[in-house]
Amino acid sequence: MEKDKELKTLLRELVENQRFQQKIKQTQQILEEKEYKISKLSETLENVHYRLGSALHQSSPIAKSIKESKNLNLDDVFSYAYFISRTTSEIPAFKDAELQLPPFPPPERWQFSLLYPNSLRAYKNRYLEEITAAEKELKEQKVPKINFEKFQFERDASMPPVPQTKISLFDEDSDEESSQEE
Repeated sequence: MEKDKELKTLLRELVENQRFQQKIKQTQQILEEKEYKISKLSETLENVHYRLGSALHQSSPIAKSIKESKNLNLDDVFSYAYFISRTTSEIPAFKDAELQLPPFPPPERWQFSLLYPNSLRAYKNRYLEEITAAEKELKEQKVPKINFEKFQFERDASMPPVPQTKISLFDEDSDEESSQEE
């Protein structure tokens, strides 16, 4: 009987030990899962830290230029305006009242604008009809037909070439120096 009692107590201890072993295994699994999540979060945090550092590094020159632009000297602005005024000025006698816009097209010309998808076809049809009507009138009057394409070519060939002028953003001295170097 004593041995039975001892065996029962040993068996109870064994069962308790097995329960503790199972709890230990469960807690180890939970710890491993949490360690895995922590390692993933630390990798993500390192990645975010790297991206934030690179963004800060890239934005520092931009922030510096914005600060400098707020402290811009008016003399610099005026000198730059004077510098570009040589090339971007209006006519001395220009008045706002002299500005005239082209006339608004009549409604029959609206269909030939780019807003209408068949504008080219309509334009072609209308003016081809006018050209054929004009050719019929010429035949009736027995007037010889003129080849305008040839006339245009001959007129362009007979015109003297126009000398090209250089426009520079810099002083006239720099133009003379560049032409001497060539």
